[in-house]
Amino acid sequence: MTPIFYQCTVLNNQDPLMLGRVRARINIINYPDVLESITSPKWSEKDDIWTDRDPLVFYPLLPYFVYQVPKVGELIQVMFVNPDFKYQNQYYVQSNFFSVNSTFNTNNAGGAKFTGVGMQFKPPRNIKNQNGTWPAKSPEKGLYPEPGDNALLGRGSADFILKETETLLRAGKYSSSPQSNVVNSANNNRAFLQLSIFDKTKTSEKIERVLTSKPITLSVLHLIEWTIENPENKIISPNGTITNRFTGSISIYSLKESLETNTENIQVSTIIPIQNKYLIYYERFSNLDMTETINLINGFIKSCNDGNVLSNGNRIFTEGQNKFPIYFRISELNYKQLTDTSSTDPLLQDAKDNLTIINSNVKLNSVDESSTADSKFGLIWKQNTTGLPLQTEIQKVKTEQYEYKPSTVAALGAQKIYLLSQDSKIDGKKEINFANTIYGIPESGFTQNILPNTSSLVRGEELLEYINLIYEFLIKHTHAYPGLTPISQSIGGPSIKDLNTANQNAKNKILNTNIRLN
Repeated sequence: MTPIFYQCTVLNNQDPLMLGRVRARINIINYPDVLESITSPKWSEKDDIWTDRDPLVFYPLLPYFVYQVPKVGELIQVMFVNPDFKYQNQYYVQSNFFSVNSTFNTNNAGGAKFTGVGMQFKPPRNIKNQNGTWPAKSPEKGLYPEPGDNALLGRGSADFILKETETLLRAGKYSSSPQSNVVNSANNNRAFLQLSIFDKTKTSEKIERVLTSKPITLSVLHLIEWTIENPENKIISPNGTITNRFTGSISIYSLKESLETNTENIQVSTIIPIQNKYLIYYERFSNLDMTETINLINGFIKSCNDGNVLSNGNRIFTEGQNKFPIYFRISELNYKQLTDTSSTDPLLQDAKDNLTIINSNVKLNSVDESSTADSKFGLIWKQNTTGLPLQTEIQKVKTEQYEYKPSTVAALGAQKIYLLSQDSKIDGKKEINFANTIYGIPESGFTQNILPNTSSLVRGEELLEYINLIYEFLIKHTHAYPGLTPISQSIGGPSIKDLNTANQNAKNKILNTNIRLN
């Protein structure tokens, strides 16, 4: 029976035409005899290789557009258009590999493992279970193409995976150099490009009301704080009448979601870090008596509860914005004065008396109980409703909302990412030289040419937080006298120390030095 395929061993893969040809010998044929049979003129190993006279040249059976050239010493399968006339119209395909982890180089013997002569070789270990499932918590899951997917695989840690709805381009997928009969694990620091399309997209999370005996815990979205700058103020007229004239401010903040500021944990005494609250409105008042001060604060709270615009016409919230829950309370500065029991200063006692009256009368509804250090009277968890959500009647359960239409996602990941434009240049830095990089940029090109001529990417939210800190200090700072530098602590806001700390941390917090662009 005439063979269809012949096994060959690759002798040379350096095709001068770069067409993917190889020089190989058929394993069952004595090639010195073949070469000696070439006469008129006699075969020349120096001059005749890769020419039309060379009987060892095989063309790839795959088209040039799928470039896959075996290494020297590897096994290939060859076929002839007419087996009776060997060495004419002869083609090859890559033969077997010993295992998925030996593709970097499988010698002739290893490639023959799954042929008729391979029974003498010890088999490689299984990657999957015999039923096709993955072993529990296998570190190798995802390293290799799955059945049904298409792939182009490199000799080492790089590959190109085409799934039904996703494309992966990876380099460095192994945590170390792969070995045939050991467990190889995935490298979380690989470089990759992922292009995906999903049939649904999570659009929002909403709260549904259900009857339950469990408490409802929500994240407080906004905080209202009022401050009296001169709480000790007391004016006694000649006839003994006592009047007060207060100066102060009201602030409203947008809060970051955190455990300390949910409806279960937030208190009058809760300390909220500056970086967890963003000032969205600030209003000062002065020369108001006790009743006017209480009415102003209550009016502000009621305006935020009722709508989006204050009585003075300033807009606080946008139409349709989810603004609840809102928590209102005395400022941290005044709360310390209100609860201080260590001082016998008469002025401090006057301040405590005034703050006690104001604090006990600041409320959304007339039926609200007086404030205490641990009360929840300041929580407006829905419009016109203060206090904790009713535990025995209503619980708000978070449900995820999805939009069932295709959406696409692109993700680029690596330990260092460079976004480069040939037409861009940073002022004060050199233009990046892309010469001699057509087949890839070497490591020295990144460290010596690209790194010093690119800049770090800016983190948007962190930059906004830094700007907000400066903004709040600017509008809340005071001066002891005109022309002097600002007092180090602003009223109810950040201090110069806070600004110095933020400025020192800005480089590492705002800039991502591992994502660079020119």
